[in-house]
Amino acid sequence: MIGWCTRTWRCLEALCSKGSFTEQDPGIAVLWAVLTRRATRWAVGQLRRERVSVLGLARQAQGDWKTVWRAVNPVLEEADADPVRFAGMRHLGG
Repeated sequence: MIGWCTRTWRCLEALCSKGSFTEQDPGIAVLWAVLTRRATRWAVGQLRRERVSVLGLARQAQGDWKTVWRAVNPVLEEADADPVRFAGMRHLGG
C-alpha cells in the first residue's frame, strides 16, 4: 500500500492558526488514499485485461480485499456511468 516520505512544515509565526502541516501531492494520490493513482490504474487494468479478482489483486499488493476495493470501485463506477464505452459496438458478448 502507499508508503512515501512527506515533509512536515512548522509555522513559527505567532498568528499562524495551523502550527504545522504536511505536504500533499494530489498528482500521486488524493488525501487519505490507500493506493496511488498509478497503482489504482494498474489494478483496474489487471481486472479488465487479466480478469483477476479483487482478492487476487490484494494478494499481489500484500493488502486486503477492502483496501483494494476502496481504491478501484470509484474508478469502475465512473467507467460504468460513461455511455461512450459502448460507442461503435453492435452487440455485447459472443
